[in-house]
Amino acid sequence: MLRSLAPEDGEQALDASRCAAFSMRLRMETLQGCAHVCRPGRRKQLLATEERPMTFVIGEACIKCKLTDCVEVCPVDCFYEGPNMLVIHPDECIDCALCEPECPVEAIFSEDELPEEQQEFLELNQRMADLWPNIAQQQAPPPDADDWREVKRKRHLFEE
Repeated sequence: MLRSLAPEDGEQALDASRCAAFSMRLRMETLQGCAHVCRPGRRKQLLATEERPMTFVIGEACIKCKLTDCVEVCPVDCFYEGPNMLVIHPDECIDCALCEPECPVEAIFSEDELPEEQQEFLELNQRMADLWPNIAQQQAPPPDADDWREVKRKRHLFEE
């Protein structure tokens, strides 16, 4: 079943078949089409269907680093900012994969490649994205971000 972007401010919804937003085959075409419809700063809502497309997930390595290189390349603004990390809203992510290579600490995973020990971050991304504010532009990293880049096992430092 196809999805469409929910209209805002009286606009007409764009049918996903025209935008091809969820077609892996037409990934580049998708980004160009969505960039036309999904203006920066505008939060998109996807209409619910029985099947959710795969999403990307921000894992443990982002905690205390909160680098925003990934935010700048997202065509649908699906990143949300917390006190010491970012998350991706799984219902807004279009699986374009542009953010993954941009993350300097390799904290972004495709849902199907999320390490077993980080599976809880799929639910954490969903829960926090519903609470935290959207972030659509790259920002300066925290002053101590470099101190945390190589640190492993930071889950206990997560702040809601």
